[in-house]
Amino acid sequence: MAQPIGEILLARGKITRAQLDEALRQQKQWGVAVGNVLMANGAIRSFDFYDALAEQLGLRFVDLTKEPPDPELMKKESIADASRLMSVPWRRVDGKV
Repeated sequence: MAQPIGEILLARGKITRAQLDEALRQQKQWGVAVGNVLMANGAIRSFDFYDALAEQLGLRFVDLTKEPPDPELMKKESIADASRLMSVPWRRVDGKV
């Protein structure tokens, strides 16, 4: 089972135990994901959340400001697909996008 996102953020020093405990309390009250609570409270930046989420999912986090997508992969006809999938075609590796 994947480590909870709050525990990843805590281990990274991005939040305190008190912030996590409060976010978990609010999560139950609001009925939303703990990451949303932490971002709404200003406890973490979205960048830090998504970096921790990538770790939780066993994926590589890519900062698109430092490693921009290959413009050849973003064709006009693929923009709608990318939006629907909430993704960005980034690189072609071993023949796969």
